[in-house]
Amino acid sequence: MHCRSLAAVVSCVLLLSCGGDSTGPGGPGQTGYPDSVVAELTVGYLPEGICITPSGSYAYVSNSYSETVNCIRTSDNTVTGPIVVNTCPMGLAVTPDEQFLYVACFGDNSVLVVDLDQGIAVDIILFVSYPFGLAMHPDGDYVYATFWGSDQVGVIRTADNVLVDSIAVGGGPMGITMSPDGSLAVAACEDNDAIYIIDTSENEVVRVTWVRDAPYDVEFDPSGAYAYVSNRGGMKLSVIDMSTYSLIENIDLDYQPFDLSILPEGHFLYAGTSEDVVLVVDVWDRTCVDSIQVGEQPYALAAMPDTNRVYVCNAYVGTVSVIE
Repeated sequence: MHCRSLAAVVSCVLLLSCGGDSTGPGGPGQTGYPDSVVAELTVGYLPEGICITPSGSYAYVSNSYSETVNCIRTSDNTVTGPIVVNTCPMGLAVTPDEQFLYVACFGDNSVLVVDLDQGIAVDIILFVSYPFGLAMHPDGDYVYATFWGSDQVGVIRTADNVLVDSIAVGGGPMGITMSPDGSLAVAACEDNDAIYIIDTSENEVVRVTWVRDAPYDVEFDPSGAYAYVSNRGGMKLSVIDMSTYSLIENIDLDYQPFDLSILPEGHFLYAGTSEDVVLVVDVWDRTCVDSIQVGEQPYALAAMPDTNRVYVCNAYVGTVSVIE
């Protein structure tokens, strides 16, 4: 199976961009958020996953067709690698000490563990069913993984890389994220239009919240008070009040949203799409304020943890756009 046939039964609907041109209302650098593409970096073919280390020093990009991972040194945007991995790598997660990278290899039902000092895979977790999304617990003791093929979230203990638990969730789990304090993991399940909220102390589902059509990814704000859900089918961004686990609003978008990433101050959220733009949402005003032209099919993106910069994977052209 081709990777994106899982991740995007994409209907590629081209609509008007939301919120104006890519320079924003105040011109370049005057919007209060990154709005200008300052670099295009060449990586492998079909980059569809990205994560940034806790220090912000490196970004790692999974190339699903090339079966590799590239490393970007963020100080000067130098691309190194590739690191050879298994078939169709998608989700990525790095340990807090930045020693190990976990790679969800959707195509051969495995999660690889890469030693980042050596640049090679040193361990493998087998017998998982189409792993897609990964989320690292803040203490680094566990990685949570969505298993699209078995409708589960798996829990991998990083001390010995053993799958220690599997939690039943809804159909087609895709993106997964961790609350800032690590008490909750939230998985977006596209087949039943819901998110599953997991208490990580017990590894039990504590709430199922229905959102819109085909939820793809979830992102917390830095305080953990709200979570945001991209809904590809309904072209909405759902806002979840995490004090009650309730859907409180849907923000209209003009493109199908995919990956989500929020800036460190929690004011602006970026959404990848199935077209050639990245959307910018003001989550305080709950409006889409901008669309930024990038490369083709920018499904995956990640914001830097400490600066206003966003890295965007352009799947169909094998590049990463850097937005400042």
